[in-house]
Amino acid sequence: MRAVIGAAGVLVLALGCSGSKEETRSSANSAPMTAAEARQLVAGLEAEQARLDASDPLMDPKSLEDVVTILKRDNLHLFSRGVAFADKDKSPQAQQLVAQIELARGDAHLIMAHIFDDAAARLGHSIRTIRTRGVFFLPSPQEREQLEQMEKTAALCHRMSSALATLAYDHLTSGAKRAQALVDANPSDYHGYRVAADYFRLRHDWAKFGEMVSGIEKTNPQSNGLMFQRGAAALQRDNKPEEAAQLLRQALEKDPEFTRAQVFVLMSRSDPVETYHEYEKLKAISPAHQVVVWAGPAIVAAYNARIHELNSGAAGSPVPGSGLNDPLQRNQRVPQ
Repeated sequence: MRAVIGAAGVLVLALGCSGSKEETRSSANSAPMTAAEARQLVAGLEAEQARLDASDPLMDPKSLEDVVTILKRDNLHLFSRGVAFADKDKSPQAQQLVAQIELARGDAHLIMAHIFDDAAARLGHSIRTIRTRGVFFLPSPQEREQLEQMEKTAALCHRMSSALATLAYDHLTSGAKRAQALVDANPSDYHGYRVAADYFRLRHDWAKFGEMVSGIEKTNPQSNGLMFQRGAAALQRDNKPEEAAQLLRQALEKDPEFTRAQVFVLMSRSDPVETYHEYEKLKAISPAHQVVVWAGPAIVAAYNARIHELNSGAAGSPVPGSGLNDPLQRNQRVPQ
């Protein structure tokens, strides 16, 4: 359980960079959150991303090709730089990129909100299980401290989810307006279909989404973006996580650095252990990605809490990724 404490401490530190310790403690339990508070909280985490990527040439994009790479990289702190550069260019290609990035920013914020909510729910499940066991076996002072840290992590996860959802709608609104303008101006162009597919998928307008996917199939059937859209729809529309993961992994086989596809694979996992392993793959592709920098501690905390729960009473502490107490890495039943 020490890893849970460590993960909680990292998350608290990350959140604390945007305010005082007292503000961080109080914010974990206060509601509702204003837009200004949400921006302040998220800005601190984006600054940490930027620090890790300080030497990346994409921090100062020089061409639309750089902006395309920014979109593919899917790092939130680079999105604003890509928009600032591309928006100076009024060509259809540049404006298409601006619309896609704004939609991607909103989508990324909502994805992060979901991840924080999910981590909080998983931690809550483990907390309830451990507390139930405590009815029969009085917890030690160390165990009580560990539970407090888990509860603090869960509260901070809820706070981050609220901030991210607040900001997501600003970017989605901007991206939607730009996307609609592009669709109206380029109704039969591949790029118009591509932007529109994102637009209608995020609106959950699946009839229109299907029309746009058909347009992509006609204009660019080999598009890796088409494979991504199919995988995303299998997850978000059809609730078929295994089919989604298969399609998204095909996109990754074609382009191993397709960061956003790996994020969606991670999102398709419902088990904390499986989620952790997909997180490790994402970290290898993009160590400064927001899922890694922002939600990594929460994902690791949920993973270790689950392993602790499964191996309750087993000797030793689980080591993430070691396979020692990882039920995915061995055949025997996990001791209860």
